[in-house]
Amino acid sequence: MSRSWTDCQQQAIKNKGENLLVAAGAGSGKTSVLIERIIQMIMNEENAVNVDELLVVTYTNAAAAEMRHRLGKAIHAALLKAPASAHLRRQLALLQRAHVTTLHAFCKDIVTKYFYLLDLPAKARIGSEAELGALQNKVLDDLFEAYYAQEPSPLKMLLAHYNRGVGDDGLRSLILKIAEFSYSMPQPESWLQSLKQPYAQGDITQWLHILTQAVTEELKGLCLLLDKALAYANDAANGLQKYVPVITEEAEALKQLANAEMGDWDAFAAQVNQLSFGRLPAATAKMGADEAIKARVKHLRDTVKEAISAIKSRYTAHTEAAMLAQICRVAPMACALAELTEAYCTAWQAAKTKKKLLEFHDLEHYCLRLLTDAENGVQAELQNSFRELFIDEYQDINQVQEAILRALSRGNNRFMVGDIKQSIYRFRLAEPALFLEKFHAYGV
Repeated sequence: MSRSWTDCQQQAIKNKGENLLVAAGAGSGKTSVLIERIIQMIMNEENAVNVDELLVVTYTNAAAAEMRHRLGKAIHAALLKAPASAHLRRQLALLQRAHVTTLHAFCKDIVTKYFYLLDLPAKARIGSEAELGALQNKVLDDLFEAYYAQEPSPLKMLLAHYNRGVGDDGLRSLILKIAEFSYSMPQPESWLQSLKQPYAQGDITQWLHILTQAVTEELKGLCLLLDKALAYANDAANGLQKYVPVITEEAEALKQLANAEMGDWDAFAAQVNQLSFGRLPAATAKMGADEAIKARVKHLRDTVKEAISAIKSRYTAHTEAAMLAQICRVAPMACALAELTEAYCTAWQAAKTKKKLLEFHDLEHYCLRLLTDAENGVQAELQNSFRELFIDEYQDINQVQEAILRALSRGNNRFMVGDIKQSIYRFRLAEPALFLEKFHAYGV
């Protein structure tokens, strides 16, 4: 029995010749849409696409296995209807070597295939958690010992301000966290060096731009909640028309700030601080109000009010002058921390190379290096190998993974599905902003 698809799902399945992002909530069938798009591509014998000409990336090995199983099941079902089809029999055979995989596994395959183009030690392997942990501690011990011996020492300065005489474990942990985050960037070394720039310049403009952007992005999300509350109130069947003028005024004030251009921070902060929420008029069941819908509207509005309160205390309570003074105070520590982390990363990479050990993120960076080398021809070869790239759970992609996928793409052959509300891998350095960037850029 064939599945019935909505008009939007049909468009996602059939549209060709451009990058597509399918943004939908849990249980909406977005992964099924991705699989159906693949099935229709490989079933079309007039414009034949072989299954091994597609790159299908998902986040876990279990999800990749499930996807491969569903594709195999669909091909078997098609063969029962057309047992003489040589094309379908070929797809079934090719499925065993199809690129339905996690990005880590794909990067490992690429690094293994083009090993001779990299300056990797022979017989390099992924280290176990135990041996990498022991080596990491040794690298940190040696690094801290060297910096303790320095005068003046950035390490001693940091310990004086950061640990307050209770040992260096907290600082060691912080350095490891920053280093780990840097590995999610396409160019970790450049990213670490860039950390010092805003402090060294003594210029608050960049900070204010980041703050304004953070606040306006959050306000845009809150506008969606108020719009939803307003839609409920506007529906005559809900008996909440009295709410409309109040919520409309609040939504308009919020949208004005959400779309504000970068300008005077103090003026912008003052406008945010002046945001207020009036008292909603009485609306009872006796007056025709739907109590369940009324509760939803109240919940949406309360969520917005609480978020605005948090923005006021976290961001806009501080003036430009106060923030500049604070930045000047922490600048020496921030630069020292960046310097220590850079030194650690250099020593850590050298230690792994000497021991012929790799981490998973090394595979991603070596793969990206292969793809961005203009002379080795790897990028062109792989771009020609893949007719289309399918990315499931796109909201959990990080910056270096995005760079890899961009390098593999021809610019119009990426099909991505995800749900920003299901982004649960920030602890693994996923960057949901990449999803939001495309969500807005693709005209949704």
